[in-house]
Amino acid sequence: RSEEELAAADALVDPQLRRTERSWDGFDVPESLCELAERTYVALEARAIDVDGEAVADSAAELDELRAEYVVLYGQAETMVRSSLNAARAKERRKVLKQIKNEQRKAQVARDTATRPVEPARSEGGSDRRATRSPRQVAAGLKSRTTRLLSRRP
Repeated sequence: RSEEELAAADALVDPQLRRTERSWDGFDVPESLCELAERTYVALEARAIDVDGEAVADSAAELDELRAEYVVLYGQAETMVRSSLNAARAKERRKVLKQIKNEQRKAQVARDTATRPVEPARSEGGSDRRATRSPRQVAAGLKSRTTRLLSRRP
């Protein structure tokens, strides 16, 4: 590509068409990461603009160094948040275990309810039907049952 071709391509693109500006404003990003990203952008831009190929080897070495810096920065960030991640995992684990225990309790109550004998129906007053008999009726009932049982004896 010649200088004339590059100038013609630049003339073709209207600088007023830029919809965004390169800026870290409005982003909550550590300064060290912004600086590393800017240096990486400049290195990649230099590699893209390089016409004769001489600077490609230099930019490749520079990109390798930038990557190594990023690996160190990432490791530091990971170390800082590890305890928070572990605490969040433990909290979630406790929450899930509590849900499981609650579900097991509900299932046990359902099983217990299903196997419990049915209580006799109660009258409107809420008392058992037998409790409303008079003492005389109870005595008469006992006498008739006793007589029946004794009459069955051989």
